[in-house]
Amino acid sequence: MTLRFLLNNRWFQLVPGVLSMASIAILQYAWTLYSAPVAQELQVSLVVIQFGFTVFVMLQTFVQPFSGWILDRFPSKPMLLIAAFVVSGGWFMMGQVSSVAMFYGLFGACGIGAAVIYGACTSIAVKWFPDHRGIAAGIITAAYGMGSIPFIPFINAWLESGSIRPAFERIGLIQLGILLFSVAILRFPSSAATAKKTSPSEGVSPTRLVRLVDFWLIWMALLAMNIGGLVITANAKPMGLSLGIAPSVIVAAVMLNNLANGSGRILWGFVSDQIGRTTTMILSFSLNAFFLMILPIVTPWGSIYYVITLMGVMLTWGQIFSLFPSLTVDRFGSKYASTNMALVYSAKGVAGIIGGGVSVYIALTYGWNVVFLGAAGLSLTSAALIAVVAVRAQQKARIRAS
Repeated sequence: MTLRFLLNNRWFQLVPGVLSMASIAILQYAWTLYSAPVAQELQVSLVVIQFGFTVFVMLQTFVQPFSGWILDRFPSKPMLLIAAFVVSGGWFMMGQVSSVAMFYGLFGACGIGAAVIYGACTSIAVKWFPDHRGIAAGIITAAYGMGSIPFIPFINAWLESGSIRPAFERIGLIQLGILLFSVAILRFPSSAATAKKTSPSEGVSPTRLVRLVDFWLIWMALLAMNIGGLVITANAKPMGLSLGIAPSVIVAAVMLNNLANGSGRILWGFVSDQIGRTTTMILSFSLNAFFLMILPIVTPWGSIYYVITLMGVMLTWGQIFSLFPSLTVDRFGSKYASTNMALVYSAKGVAGIIGGGVSVYIALTYGWNVVFLGAAGLSLTSAALIAVVAVRAQQKARIRAS
C-alpha cells in the first residue's frame, strides 16, 4: 500500500479530522477546569469569566458560515494552517493574561481559529461519506467530545501548581504540533466522491436555505438542545462544588462526561443510519430532558448519582453534533455543505449566551434546580420541533408520490 493510496483513502482521512478535533476540544470540554483559576488570577467573579466562554462559543459559531463559504468554493490548506496558529497561539498567550479585555480577546481568537477547523473537519467527513453520514460525522465530532480526556489529568495537575501559565502554554504547544501534522496529511474529497449518493437536484444554496421553514425548525431545535449541554460543559465544576461534591470526584466526572459525550456521537450517529435521523433525534432528545430534570434531584443523594446522571446528560446531548450536520446534508444536499451546516450550527452561538454567563447568574439568583428544569424543557421542545420536521417531510413525500 503506497502512501499516496493511503492518503486518498476516505477512512484514513478520518484520522486528520479526529486529531484536529481532539486538539481543539480542550477549549470547550476542559474549560470547566480553567474557569475558577482564571477568575482567581484576574480577581474577578466567575460570571465575568464565563462570559468569556460565551465569547468563545459565539465566535466559534458565527465565523463558520464565512469560513464554510470559502471552503465550499476554494478548499485550501493555507486557511487551515492560519487557523492552527491562531488557536494554539491564542491558548498559549492566555497563560499570560493580565486583564479581562485581554482574556476575552484571546479566548475570542481561539474561537475564530476553532471555527475554521471544526467546520472544515465536519464538512470533509460528510462529503467523504455520502453513504454513511451519521457514523462519519459521529466519529469526527466524537473526537471533539472526547479529545480532551487524555489531557485533563495533566491540566488539573498544572493548574494545582498555583499558576495558570503552564496549563495554557504547554497545551498551546501540543495543539500546534497536532494541527500542523493533521493539515499535512489532510486531503479534500473530489467532486466525484461527494456525488456518489447525491442526485442532481440536491444542493440548496445558502441564500435559499435561510428562507425555508425547515431550516428554521432545525435551527431552533439545535438552539434548544445546545443550551443544556453548554450549561454542563461550562459549569460542571462550579455546580458540583456548590452542591457539595468533592473536587476529585468532579475531575473524574469531567473525564467521564467527555467519554459519554463522544461515545454518544458515534452511538447515535450509527443508530440514525439504521432507523432514521429524525426518529433518533426525538428519542435521544427526550432522554436528555429526563437526565437534565433529575440531575439536581439526585445529586444530594451522593457523588455516584451525580457522576452517573451527568454522564446520562452528555451521552444524550453530544449526538447533536453528528445528527444535525447529517440531517442538514440529508435535507439540503452536499453542494453547499460547509456553509449550510455552519448556518445551522450558528444556533450554538446564541445558546452560548445562555449556557455561559447567563446560566451562572440564574443559578446564583434562583438555584441550579431552575437552570436544569429549564434546560430539560428546552430539550423536549427540540424533540417536538424535529417531530414537526419529520411530519413535514412525510407530507412532502406523499405529495411527490401522488
